Amino acid sequence: MPRFSAICIDTRKRLRNAPGPDRIEFCLMHKRIFVCAVIAVLVCGCSHVSESTNSVRSSGTIPGVVRVSRPDSPNTLNPLIGGLYIENYIQEAIFDGLVKLDSNGTVLPDLAQVVPSLSNGGLSRDGKTITYRLRRGVVWHDGAPFTSADVVFTYKEMTNPKVPFPAASTFSDVASVTAPDAYTVVVRLKKPLAMALNQLFCDGENGQIVPKHLLDHSNNLLTDPFGNHPIGTGPLEFSRWEHGTEIVLVPNPHYFLGAPQLREVDIFTIPDANTALTMARSREIDVAQLTTPSQAVTLRGVPGINVIAAPAYSLTYVEFNVRRPPFDDRSVREALALAIDRPAIAQRSYDGFAVAADSVIPPYSWGYTKDNGAPPFDPAAARKLLDADGYVAGPDGVRAKNGIRLEAAILVDAASASGLSGAQQVQAYWRAVGVDAAVKPMPLNVIRGPGGPAENGTFGVFYATIGFDVDPSRDTLLSRQSFPPKGNDLARYSTPQVERLIDLGASTYDRAQRAQYYAQLQRQVNYDMPDIPIAWPRFIYAVNTDLRGFMPETVNSDFWNVQNWRI
Repeated sequence: MPRFSAICIDTRKRLRNAPGPDRIEFCLMHKRIFVCAVIAVLVCGCSHVSESTNSVRSSGTIPGVVRVSRPDSPNTLNPLIGGLYIENYIQEAIFDGLVKLDSNGTVLPDLAQVVPSLSNGGLSRDGKTITYRLRRGVVWHDGAPFTSADVVFTYKEMTNPKVPFPAASTFSDVASVTAPDAYTVVVRLKKPLAMALNQLFCDGENGQIVPKHLLDHSNNLLTDPFGNHPIGTGPLEFSRWEHGTEIVLVPNPHYFLGAPQLREVDIFTIPDANTALTMARSREIDVAQLTTPSQAVTLRGVPGINVIAAPAYSLTYVEFNVRRPPFDDRSVREALALAIDRPAIAQRSYDGFAVAADSVIPPYSWGYTKDNGAPPFDPAAARKLLDADGYVAGPDGVRAKNGIRLEAAILVDAASASGLSGAQQVQAYWRAVGVDAAVKPMPLNVIRGPGGPAENGTFGVFYATIGFDVDPSRDTLLSRQSFPPKGNDLARYSTPQVERLIDLGASTYDRAQRAQYYAQLQRQVNYDMPDIPIAWPRFIYAVNTDLRGFMPETVNSDFWNVQNWRI
């Protein structure tokens, strides 16, 4: 028997035979929506794809205990060195930041009493000083008091060159962090930075505060026992960890927003998608994030399970290397964009669990504008553009210019079913207008790894996915400062106009003004077309109907409101 199968069977036996721990519950929004209607209700937030009408408690439910499945396992639970998504996902339950995000992407106060702003005096007029007023009476899980000294210590370790903090660049524009008293923290910026309010010290975004009294004298954070037995101020306390299998958390009775009304939260590592699906269907798992849309279709209508599709900030897109012919020609890029039916690709690749993209900013962001100049699906216009650019179709239908055939090798992650589906559809659309297109599946770690084609610039086209913060700034995708290996501007795209708009958008805290800058940015990028946005896939969850209070937060962690969960 394969090792993981044995682990899963053993885990399921232990779950069935659990002596009485209660399991958490996730509440869902009260709309029923069929898959075909997902796009129409996007702006309304999370949606039920299916909902059981059975009001009787599910047979597999354990009162007071929530069982969560994740496909991967953390290496550490120390926020100063943990860079994996799963690590931050779990750490948000154990630790707090000064702020956090809710399920709508709104910035909320966490260890801070309020989110700093001009109106409450927390933000200076010049936008370069942020003052946080901290909650009083907060204690660490070991009973020690939390103070501003912990925040200053955390910042010093985040920026310590000897500490491999994974988000050090987030704090690169911070000049200093000081504590004038035990409950005040002052952050001074090198320049106004609008994103600072939702990125600095944000829980679940590598912004968790760690205890000075436990780590101040650590000789090596990489090997310190704290990474295996963390102490935080968050709603859940660490209980035990069976590495590679299970992490158990219990309520913090002294949590400042009130102790969670749960007995236990069990986080299981279940890398096999089919195993996770089976366990969700049999109610041996209360919350499972589904990896493919077909799984959601399978679970639709199953008694005792709600399927939720939640808006997310990950973009699937076609990325051109604008430094390599023929993709250095803007007319060619525009023609290839006109040739693609983006809504059709989004629908087919994600079975309706995605929103077609016409911009690098999602339609549910305040920075989005519908007036963004996105090229429509118009293959006839694509052919005319290619004709005008000197690309003439040969006997085999493939176009050529000056004896050079119009070819496109489309790199795609070999492990992504939706990515392969999308890339194959792009191939078909481009072939229809005379492009010799071919799909080239490769492991993502090869494409993006050191010396790989995306990093060294030897690729032509990449069918890619990128995750964004809720802030609509796009410097990570469209700026020279994010050229590989420092960032994700694999297209090597940079123009004075876009760089200026990115800087202007970051330099003011006025949201209306920022939205105007980002509207201009979207129109300029859709004209230059270094990338063709394809879809905004939604995160899909299977949730036990007995769970109440669960509201998915798809940027950082679903544990943002675990103190409100009931089961």
